[in-house]
Amino acid sequence: MRRDLARVPERVSHDHVSQRVKGLAVMLYLLGLSYGAVSLALEALGVFLSKSQVYDVVQAAAERVPGMRREAVFDALRTPALGSDVTCVRCHGQWLPLGLCVDDTHGLVLSVDALSGETATS
Repeated sequence: MRRDLARVPERVSHDHVSQRVKGLAVMLYLLGLSYGAVSLALEALGVFLSKSQVYDVVQAAAERVPGMRREAVFDALRTPALGSDVTCVRCHGQWLPLGLCVDDTHGLVLSVDALSGETATS
C-alpha cells in the first residue's frame, strides 16, 4: 500500500511551532517584552523558540496585519497609579521569581518580568 505524502491538507503546517505558540509570542512582544524576553518566557513554559525565531514570527504577523504596532497596544491607556510586587510561581518543579507591574486603578497587569534570585530578595 503506497501513501501519497505529497497530498497534505492546506491547514496542516510543516512548522515545528504551532500557531498558538506563534500567537503567544506575538502577544508577549506587543505587550512590551523584547524578543529575548519573549524567548525566555516561552522557555519557562517549556516551549523553545530562539529570539531570532521570535523576531521572524513577529515580522510575519506584521505583514499579515496592517498597522500592527507595539506602540498602539497601550496608546490610549494612561494610568494615574502604578503598583509593583514580587511573587514566585512553580514552573517545571522549580520556583521562578516574577516581578509584576500593575495598573492599580483598573487591576491590569502591565508587565511580567522573570527575576534572578538576587533581584527578588532585595
